[in-house]
Order: sequence, then C-alpha cells, then structure tokens
Amino acid sequence: MMSNKNLSIIFTGQGSQFSDMGADFAENFSWVKDRYNISSEILGYDVFHTQRDPKLINITQYSQPLIFILSSIIIDICRDILIKSSSKITLAGHSLGEYCALYFAKALNFEQMLELVKLR
Repeated sequence: MMSNKNLSIIFTGQGSQFSDMGADFAENFSWVKDRYNISSEILGYDVFHTQRDPKLINITQYSQPLIFILSSIIIDICRDILIKSSSKITLAGHSLGEYCALYFAKALNFEQMLELVKLR
C-alpha cells in the first residue's frame, strides 16, 4: 500500500481578519501574550485594542500585521507536527500570505518578518 505524505499549504491574504482574533490563544499560552506585546512594540500601537476596533481592523495598515501575527502563532503551534508527519511540504500564499509562507519556511524570524509586513 502506497502512502502519500505530501502536504500543500496556502496562506490567505487580507480579508481573513476578525475581531479579537488570537485572543483565545493569548488567554491560554503565555508565549502568545508575549508575542502580542512584542508586536505592539514593533508596530507602535496596542494590537489587542486595534483588533477590537471595527473601524481599524479592516484598514490595510492594521489588518495585514494582525493577520500575520495570528498566522505566525498558528504556524508556531503546528509547524513541527506538520513537518514530522509530512515527507514534502509545498507552501504558497496569496498577497500577505506569501509572508506567512516565508515565515513557515523560517526565511526570517518573527520580529524580522513583522518589520517587513509593517513596511508593506
């Protein structure tokens, strides 16, 4: 019996944002809360406050970093498991998702990637 352990992951772009995204992770994992604090320092605004503001969350300069932050958290939770259970992983992303794919591939660390997304 032949087994296909190949995996393809496509990361989404802007439009997947929603209010309080990632708050549940921050409540359950201290490192996630730290990630949000670091993100607030890098971006120069309170990330949690911005996520709760319906006027800001859909503005590109805010939504893209917020999506990247949550995606990085999910990536960090799942990456090792996915790598161990797959023989080959193909990554792709749509717009902002390209940065998430690069983060999954460890092209840059979180802080470096968020700086790039901030400039985007």
